[in-house]
Amino acid sequence: MDRTDAGGARARREAFMELARDVADVPGQPSEAVCEDILRQYSWRYAFNTLPSADEGEMDALCAYMEKLARSPAALKALEELINEDAYVEGGFRYPHARVREMTCALVQMLLEKARSLDGFKARVETWLASLMLLFRDDTLTSSENARKALLAICTRMPECTQSVIDAVSRDVFTDEEMVPRARGVCILQDLMKFGDEIAQSVFNSGYIERLVADIERDKHDELASCVALENLALLAEKYPAAVSLFTSRGVADALLRITKHTDTDPAVRAISIGICGRVAGATIDADDGLVLKMCDMFSEFFETGERSLRSSVFDALGQMCTKSKALTVNVVPKLAMIIDSIAYGAFKGTGDAQMSALCSLANICGVARGDDATVLDDVCEEIIKNACFDACGKSSTIEDRVYAVLAVKASHFDEQRCQMYRLIAALAKRDWFANAVANHVKLRKDLCFEPERNSQARDLRIAALRALSTANISNTLARDEFALAVSSRFTNMRSVAAAIPDVATAHR
Repeated sequence: MDRTDAGGARARREAFMELARDVADVPGQPSEAVCEDILRQYSWRYAFNTLPSADEGEMDALCAYMEKLARSPAALKALEELINEDAYVEGGFRYPHARVREMTCALVQMLLEKARSLDGFKARVETWLASLMLLFRDDTLTSSENARKALLAICTRMPECTQSVIDAVSRDVFTDEEMVPRARGVCILQDLMKFGDEIAQSVFNSGYIERLVADIERDKHDELASCVALENLALLAEKYPAAVSLFTSRGVADALLRITKHTDTDPAVRAISIGICGRVAGATIDADDGLVLKMCDMFSEFFETGERSLRSSVFDALGQMCTKSKALTVNVVPKLAMIIDSIAYGAFKGTGDAQMSALCSLANICGVARGDDATVLDDVCEEIIKNACFDACGKSSTIEDRVYAVLAVKASHFDEQRCQMYRLIAALAKRDWFANAVANHVKLRKDLCFEPERNSQARDLRIAALRALSTANISNTLARDEFALAVSSRFTNMRSVAAAIPDVATAHR
């Protein structure tokens, strides 16, 4: 009798594992009817109790089967009832096999997101927090990601737990000596800040900003770690401008200055840090904020000391500062007029990457991304920009000649230069002196309106430039009509070009 029972149990287990492999291997999700039929034969309890006897190959199939089954509403309801009775989840969190821990986190996430009510296992959720935090901090990438989603699901369905998660991250994750757990902590706090201003303020008060600053300074010789911390700081400033007001009081500005000025810092980190300074300052609500003034002083210092390796980064940073706020740009341009002169020279007479950087920066300063109402600045700033452009071109050529020289080369390896020049044209077209100069230059006008553009990005940017010129205050009515016609022209927008345009490298062989 015992032998018969054992044989039956083995046969049932083999049939179950065969089913589990089929569900795991077949693409897609089983139908609701199939899931209900499976549960009538093999309950959740049976699946959990089979885990300890599964070998390596069976474990993957069994976990995949359970994850697919949990996506069924009927199966999820049955799982919810089981969780209320037994401690399968707690055991799954501590299971020695990583795949089981990953699966357990995934099941918890689905339970928390889709369960009709959490009343039945609210008490259990509180005990899950510590286990989820441990897996989030230290486990495999998949387990950590699943744990992160489960923690966010807890905070979504049980907002009263949000502060506990923030405190746990601040206490256990940010204090870790390893970079990976700290980076994970930053990611989940960024996710939590999306829950609203009140939660974001709790994150700010948790030491989040100070931790980013500490990571930047601690890892200044580690390019990857520093770049992660710097990028997170910039994202924080851009997504939550209210946080920027805390930067000065919490040492962010001083930390950025120290890491950027310190000659022992990795050169790549210094260059990136300068760009981050521009992005952070550009997100500032108050144009007279102390952080903005410190950044302006630092840019001037770098420019005057002649560190050529950092000049391009300073150009990029100044452009980033002027991307959003007209008031901030009006405040910055007179202070950094000397740098703007150099940017204009690089834009019209530079070559290679330096020219692309200068073109991008000058377009940002001129308001290509600020919107039509904030493109044109006050008279003082406009005079600085105009003089910088004319002085850069010199007496030997006009500004429209320099623009044409960039746009006339249609070889593919000059695509980026043309893209950046189109951006600059779209920005400067709001200025009458520039729009009329372009309109009266016959070759430039014909190139803009009638020459085919093979690169899709350049084509779209050219249309934006033509649209800006078509609405500009141009005295040459013929030119204005040509610009307006070119905006909607099939030839201007065509995606395939029949005419062969020789490549520069081929032509010079």
